[in-house]
Amino acid sequence: MSGWIERARRGVGILDHPSKPRYPTYRHTCDYGVHTANPFGVRGFTKDRTMDGKMENPAGGTLRFRYGVAIHEGSDPKTYWKEFAAAQ
Repeated sequence: MSGWIERARRGVGILDHPSKPRYPTYRHTCDYGVHTANPFGVRGFTKDRTMDGKMENPAGGTLRFRYGVAIHEGSDPKTYWKEFAAAQ
């Protein structure tokens, strides 16, 4: 999400790591300020009534969701994502 503030392009981006479940995740931005990544909103984003967004984790298992936040001014947030995605 970005816009012009005091003649400079500024914004915030949610970075989605390729190692996490359901990469790339669904995301949405609304004009009233919501900017989110939502890996569980499968039904809402696909309109597929057979999908419920449920994700099962076996007993003792681990789910790791990796996100980053890039606050940028005048730069392309994709450069931050490339660095974030390369990190293990």
